[in-house]
Amino acid sequence: MAAQEVRRASKPSHNGGMQSRGRGKRSMSRIQGGWAPEVQVPGRGQTRGRGGGVMPKRGRGYPPLMQGNFRPGPAHQSLEPPSNDPQPYPPGLNPNAPVFEPKSGGGSHHHQQTSDQGNPGQNASQCYIGQPQDLRHQRYEYIPPEEEVSISQAKKPRRIEVDGEHTISEGPSGLSHIVLFKNFLSKEEADEALCQLDEEIDFKQQINKNRAGQDYLEPRLVRWYGEHPYAYSKVRMEANEEWPPTLLQLKMKIEHEMSMTFNSVLCNKYRSGKDGVAWHSDDEYGLREQPKIASLSLGQTRMFQMRKKPAKGCNPYDYDYSESEKLEIPLTHGTLLLMTGYTQDDWQHQIPKEYHEREMRINLTFRTIYPDERHTRATPCLKGNKKTQNQTKAAR
Repeated sequence: MAAQEVRRASKPSHNGGMQSRGRGKRSMSRIQGGWAPEVQVPGRGQTRGRGGGVMPKRGRGYPPLMQGNFRPGPAHQSLEPPSNDPQPYPPGLNPNAPVFEPKSGGGSHHHQQTSDQGNPGQNASQCYIGQPQDLRHQRYEYIPPEEEVSISQAKKPRRIEVDGEHTISEGPSGLSHIVLFKNFLSKEEADEALCQLDEEIDFKQQINKNRAGQDYLEPRLVRWYGEHPYAYSKVRMEANEEWPPTLLQLKMKIEHEMSMTFNSVLCNKYRSGKDGVAWHSDDEYGLREQPKIASLSLGQTRMFQMRKKPAKGCNPYDYDYSESEKLEIPLTHGTLLLMTGYTQDDWQHQIPKEYHEREMRINLTFRTIYPDERHTRATPCLKGNKKTQNQTKAAR
């Protein structure tokens, strides 16, 4: 009885007071109704083993025996202090190691033994058994194998900023060429032409139809000048031969410099960055085959984007253009871009919207339009139609 009473008696605390049995310190354990000496409680970075011992907790790396596989071998150790600069993989590590996923259920991590694990003392070339994130605290630089590169350099947009002729593709229809003249007009000439055209041209906003047949206002202003009518998508513009003086001067200058002739021009006015034009090709019937289009840019610099069309027979609306070849051409103030060859057959282009502060831009696309029989009203056949014959005789 005396031993039991002593075991259940209060225990002096460290500060000289008395502690009851139910208010002990966290570092104390209650065993069989009494107080036992202090035991080591697992804290941060430690975990209790199955046999009651304490072993380091696995954090970003692995237990000590496995962590030795991540460090350089004795031949690579140096007495100098470690550098913070990233280093390449040591020769004894394998960057193509498999992925080891932890077991679900909150238990300890389980690593499968594979041929890549090996024995660090036997073969140093098969010591690394983790992923690149296991070596970040060792300041190693991860070098992925070539097959892991997800984005190919050929898929990124190729930017063209050098003057001269560029062959952008050789098929499938044929050779596609573009010619870039960044300073076709001097800054003084371009500034004067921009102000004059903004006053002389009566721009209008066209109403178009989308694929669902719904009407929408085009996000830009346009104006057509030419001896023949012009139609694109669901928009038709009548012939207009009243050319403004500034527009005629620019036309004559381009024809003289390029040794070409044009009979029409489509004028586009982009009021701000919210105006643009969607993906399209200038392949209307009135342009015939291999049209030559000269595009003169005035005002705010905008990005001219191009992408390769799918092969013939594919639906262009269901095609995945993420794998298509792409180009980018910044069109600055006074730049002339000439598209020739099979560019309109094999490529599309656009001026994307830019939701930033953008000033006005005027673009002039000179071209040669031929009569389009589809827009010409056919003369009714008089043979075999008595009603039409009678109306014709009465009119005479």
